[in-house]
Amino acid sequence: MIELDPTTVFSLIIGLPLLLILGMGATIGLVMWFLDRQVRQARAQAAQRAAAPATERRKARSGGGGGPRLATSPITRMVTAEGVVEAAPSMGLAMNKLGMWIFLASEVMFFTALIATFVSFRVRGMMDIPGEALNVPLAAVNTFILIVSSFTVVMALESVQDGREGRFILFLLATLALGSVFIGIQGIEWSELFQHGVTPSSDTFGTAFFVLTGFHGMHVIIGLLWLLFALLKAFRGDFTRENNLGIELFGLYWHFVDIVWIILFTIIYLI
Repeated sequence: MIELDPTTVFSLIIGLPLLLILGMGATIGLVMWFLDRQVRQARAQAAQRAAAPATERRKARSGGGGGPRLATSPITRMVTAEGVVEAAPSMGLAMNKLGMWIFLASEVMFFTALIATFVSFRVRGMMDIPGEALNVPLAAVNTFILIVSSFTVVMALESVQDGREGRFILFLLATLALGSVFIGIQGIEWSELFQHGVTPSSDTFGTAFFVLTGFHGMHVIIGLLWLLFALLKAFRGDFTRENNLGIELFGLYWHFVDIVWIILFTIIYLI
């Protein structure tokens, strides 16, 4: 069996996902820059057409006036209509929600690379999984707790959309409690693993395990901090039936974290 140095394992697990994220970020940046440039050009052309006399606009649309018609791009035709600037195309999503989906897409690539590396090491026999050190029942309970926390997030969003502020705050507090319990149980599990000699530098499995669960735990903690901020706003009454996008965005993030843990629990503890 091939046993890799923990430093090499850590470099592979961290380096490959970061390269993927940087590549995706550069691609998204270039695409957004191009779209922004096209929209700006479309708006400039719309302003020029709006300033022209109505008769000239009719001639330009009909091809009259003896002059050649200006070619317009598809984005220009989408942004402008009869010389009036309309909303830029955005796939029907609010910009905040679109940004969250793009962020989650990069996160999917990051965790996919981490999980693929872990699975590759297992398939190739590069690591031994100490079954006696893993507390499967405790991890299963923790998984159930995180799944329930996703349910409370859904109920919180439904409550604020119904205008039930007290119920809304109650479900946010329940989500905060469940997420905190999840982190607490994960800390207990890490302590047990240290007692069995499984550490980030002990062997290939130790390095891979703590990288995977550590990054996921970091995402849970970030979600809990976000939730604390949302709770402060909720107590001030900032969220209403009409204004609850912040909770919806948090829900997308929290559900993603939940799905990632279900996958990690499956490949680490069950397979």
